[in-house]
This record gives sequence, C-alpha cells and structure tokens, in this order.
Amino acid sequence: MNQLVCYEDGKTKTSFLFFSQNQYFLMVITMRSKNISTWCKSWCKNKWKQLKQLGFLDWLIIISIIVFISVMFSLGSCYPFTSIECLLDTSTKKETLTFIGIGIGGLVLWQRTLSTKEQAEATVATTERQAKANEITEAGHAQERLKTSIEHLGDDKVPVRIGATFELYHLATGREDYRETVCHILCGHIRQTTQETNYQKQHANKPSEEIQTFLNLLCGKEKGHVFNPYKRDLTSSFLQGANLKGAQLQGTDLAEAQLQGANLLGAQLQGANLWKVQLQGANLKGSQLQGANLERAQLQRANLLGAQLQGAQLLGAQLQGANLAKAPLQGANLAKAQLQGANLRGAQLQGVSSLDAPIYLTFQEWIRKGIEQGNDFTNVTFSGGLSADQVEEIIASMPSGVGSVEKEELKSRLSRHIDQVPSNKLPENSRAITGKYSKEEAQQWIKEYNKAMESVPKQQPDSAINMHVV
Repeated sequence: MNQLVCYEDGKTKTSFLFFSQNQYFLMVITMRSKNISTWCKSWCKNKWKQLKQLGFLDWLIIISIIVFISVMFSLGSCYPFTSIECLLDTSTKKETLTFIGIGIGGLVLWQRTLSTKEQAEATVATTERQAKANEITEAGHAQERLKTSIEHLGDDKVPVRIGATFELYHLATGREDYRETVCHILCGHIRQTTQETNYQKQHANKPSEEIQTFLNLLCGKEKGHVFNPYKRDLTSSFLQGANLKGAQLQGTDLAEAQLQGANLLGAQLQGANLWKVQLQGANLKGSQLQGANLERAQLQRANLLGAQLQGAQLLGAQLQGANLAKAPLQGANLAKAQLQGANLRGAQLQGVSSLDAPIYLTFQEWIRKGIEQGNDFTNVTFSGGLSADQVEEIIASMPSGVGSVEKEELKSRLSRHIDQVPSNKLPENSRAITGKYSKEEAQQWIKEYNKAMESVPKQQPDSAINMHVV
C-alpha cells in the first residue's frame, strides 16, 4: 500500500512518496514562486561570479568530486538515471546513497572553502589597510617630532636644547630613515655653536655641557654606533679639552678642528681626516689612527704612546716633543715631518716613507706598496732646524691645561735644536725599530683596517684621506 504525505508552506511544496513494500523512498522537491525565473537568474549570476574567483585548488577539488562520482556511477551495475527502479535497485541502494552523500558533502565543502577564502582575503585586506594607516600616522608623528626638536635647538635655555638633542637621538635610533638627517643636524649645530667667538672665550678649556652631550651622542663608544654609517662633518669645530675617550670616529672629517688637550684615549680614528688639526697636548694613547690623514697636523707634546699609526699620512706634521714610544708607524708617510725632541723609544718605523708629494692611494694600496721596502728618512727632521721664535710659538700653542712645569720641560727639550743644522738621521739613542715589514704583517693590518671601516660611508674614499697639496 502506497502512502503519500504532503507539506506546503505557500511557496514550497515538498512531497514524500513512500513505498512500503520495497522499503524505498523518493524525495521530490518542487518550488512554486511567482519570481522563480528572476530568482534563478540572480542565483546563477552570483554563483558564476563566485566560480570566477576560485583559485586553482578550488577548481581541483570540484573537478575531482565530479570525476569521482562519474567514474563510480559508470562502474555500477546499471547506467545512472536510466530509471527510478534501476537507480533504486536493492543491490545498488547502499552504493547509490553513498555516492549521493559524497557529492553533497563535496558541494558543502566547496561552499565552505569558498566562504573561508573570502573571509581570509577580507581579513588580509583589512590588516593591510590598517598597517598602511598606522605607518602614515607614525610617519606624521616622526615628522612632527623632528620639527619640534629642531625648533627647540634654537631655544635660549640650555636644558631645552639638551632635551632636543636626546629627542633627536631617540628618533634616529627608532627610525633608520631619519638617521642621516639627524646626524647632519647634530654636526651642523656643533660647528655653528663652537665657531662663535663668545663661545670660544667662555669654553677655552673644555666644551660646554651642551656640546659635550652632542659629541657623546654623535660619537658613541659602542661598536656599530647608530651614526657610524654616515659622514660626520666636524670641520673647524672648536673642541679644546673635549672628552672623546674611546669615541667611534672612523672616517670623520675633523679638518682644521681645534682639539688641543682633548682626551682621545683609545679613540677609533681609522681613515679620519685630520688635516691641519690642532692636537697639541692631546692624549692619543692607544688610539687607532691607521690610514688617517694627519697632514700638517699640530701634535706638539701629544701623547701617542702605543697609538696605531700604520700607513698614516703625516706629511709636514708637527710632532716636536710628542711621545711616540712603542707606536707602530710601519708604512707611515713622514715627509717633511718635524720630530725634534720626540720620544721614539720602541717606535716601529719599518718601511717608513718620505715622499715629497702627497700620494692618492687607499690604505690597502699604500701598505702593500711598502712591503719589504727599507726606511726612507730623507725628508724627515729628527734634530736641528728650529729657531728661538719657533720654540716660543710651540710653547704658546700649548693648551691652558698644560702646567708650567710641562711647558718648561718641553722648552728645554726643544731649545737644544735651536740654530742647529737640520738632520734626517735617527738619533743614536732613539731606540726606534727600523727595517722592513712582511707581507703577512701587511695583510693583518689591512684586515683590521677593513673591519674597522665596515660602517663608514662607501662613497667616501677607502682611506678617507683628502690630501691637500702644500
């Protein structure tokens, strides 16, 4: 006996037909709607848009499901959809329902995958928009911080200017795109402030607290300092008595700067431009000066004990009374250098050159050039060649921090050279080390130099020596 049960909701009529004898059922869904045509078109259009947005993986899943179902039906005992009786044959009932379930499950999986993909894309787009907005906001804040800090540098109150300095430093530390700008601002402020006559009168012995703070932030002691990769221009700066102990000054331009009595103990000055710099009485003990340009530098009574001066350019340098004990000077250029009264005990002068003209060579080329070459002191003055007036000028150039006892001692050491014939021969009791240096030693110095100069701007000459023809 057949039984028919119907359910209607006004729009959709669903009929279930049960066959009690064969225990089979057939579900027939019919839809009644006034706008069925419009609804179908809209539904197809939306699904087509979704299909066009599918990726490779989505299409692969759909095609795999279709092929799987088709193959499985084709392998059955009867052709699909030949008749209801064949489709619902007892022997194939379980398999048929399984295939239908797989197909429906595949469609549900595809729909969920599509929905998940859309949600993921929407999330990514939202995140990108938010990140871009945050970046724009942060950039605006950074520009405002820079502008405010620059304005505060012109304030009349010292604490305000010092606070602006730290704000600039923190800005540079946090944002790489502002580092070079901040570096130039700090250097420019140091040059401008210290070149003023009133400042020099008030701070003849040591920099003001403000300028010393600027120097500490600009030339930090730590390796890989934030401003090392940028050119630092401190030319003609008035920095007498400055504390630059262990400062990172590789490649820095200090031409004609006044650093009398400064503390540069252990400072990193590889490749620095120190042309005509004033370093009388300065403490350069253990400093790194490989490849530095010290042409015509004033180094009278400077302490260069153990200073690394391999390959340094000391053309015309004034080193009267300087302490060069145990200083490595291998391959240095001492043409026209004045060394009267200098302490050369244990100084390593292997391969020293004494060329008349400046040489435009990199540190590496200059060091390699002197391998296995003997000393040349033909244009170096070790004794004699001084007048009484020159001695007085040297004493007068000493920084005010140098005591009268030290000045008298220097004057005594130099007086013996007054009106004496200039000599380019090493004093017999100098105990300086002469001879040649090997290729292995040269390679080690070059390696150390290159390591120290890794962060120096690449556009700068490798030796950072900007020679000035005398």
